[in-house]
Amino acid sequence: MLRSTLSAFAITLALAGAAHANSCSDAIKALQATYAAGSTDEIMSALAAVRQGGLCTESAEVQAMRQVSGVLAARAGRFMAQDKLAEAEALLELAPALHWAVQAVRADIAAKRGNREEAAALYNAALDTITDPALTPPNPALIPHAERLAQLAQENMMLAGTLDSTITRGGDPSGVLKSAVRGIAIESVGEDYADGGDVYEDDKKEVYDEVKKDDYDGGGYAEAPKDGYADAPKDDYKEEKKDDYAGGNDYVEPPKKAKDPYAGGKKDDYAVADEVAKKTKTVFLPIRFAFDSDKLDPKGVYEAQSVGAFLIANGIKHITLVGHTDEKGAAEYNLDLSFRRAAAVRDYLIQYGVKTYIQIDGKGEYQPPKLVDPYIYSNEERRAIARRVELVLQG
Repeated sequence: MLRSTLSAFAITLALAGAAHANSCSDAIKALQATYAAGSTDEIMSALAAVRQGGLCTESAEVQAMRQVSGVLAARAGRFMAQDKLAEAEALLELAPALHWAVQAVRADIAAKRGNREEAAALYNAALDTITDPALTPPNPALIPHAERLAQLAQENMMLAGTLDSTITRGGDPSGVLKSAVRGIAIESVGEDYADGGDVYEDDKKEVYDEVKKDDYDGGGYAEAPKDGYADAPKDDYKEEKKDDYAGGNDYVEPPKKAKDPYAGGKKDDYAVADEVAKKTKTVFLPIRFAFDSDKLDPKGVYEAQSVGAFLIANGIKHITLVGHTDEKGAAEYNLDLSFRRAAAVRDYLIQYGVKTYIQIDGKGEYQPPKLVDPYIYSNEERRAIARRVELVLQG
């Protein structure tokens, strides 16, 4: 009780200080004093003091708004963990700035409600935000969160049955596929980075060197949970039939190398983007087939068209399509079906006009997806994610 009283007293003093602050540094420190135990109203009041009176530069105000947004996202995440979704949403509505954690919690809420298409769009948007140094200051501590967002985006795209949240109809990538393209661009250019200036203004340092901005930039968002799947059984069929299908179309060299969607800026600006990109060259494709068949259904055709537009627009030279099935049925049959489904996607892409060199492989039921948290899905949802064709970008 005494500690609570002292904490409330400290916040009262901080708010009084914020209201009569003589410097931006004082106003920022008063704001941060509310983060741990202040009410939402107290936080917003202290933020208003930072933004009023012309004490702070525009850059410092933006940083303060980002911090507050991160704090609100952390609190909303705790409400969501208690299934208080309405309370979580009310807090997120108050977020004064674009913040990856706000988008991530919104995505978690959408997924909790079964709105998979909305969840996929929000996870992909959060991934774009966390990897963009103009929106989120680079911080290696954010890498696990970005990797989690990339995986959840793929899982929810599979359940939504569409790639619309990561590819435009013109083939431009965002979210997961943007990271995947970055991955092959890193390999092709090595250490060569496009010239560009620092995206951060020098005056940002005047306040945040003292107040430990990294403590709140992540908003206290929960650490990414460990993979819930055990290692998949060893694939006894690793080499079987692979050569039968390799190089299944006439290869024509694309005129340009893969575009780098993160070109420009200094290498250190893209520390988060680069680490995620290195692990995201394989993307789950929600291309669907008729039951127990290798024939694309109408929705599968639509998604395959999106993949084709992406490959053409981005000058992708070489890919592998890997078919997977769920565990239902005989293992030998599932292995053959996975090859046939990968071949069906390859054949459609060739028909669509893709000149990329395409190899195929099939794993049957032997490599189930490693989910962020398998326990948030029903058995049928886990199987739906397992029934996938993976796109492996290789240049």
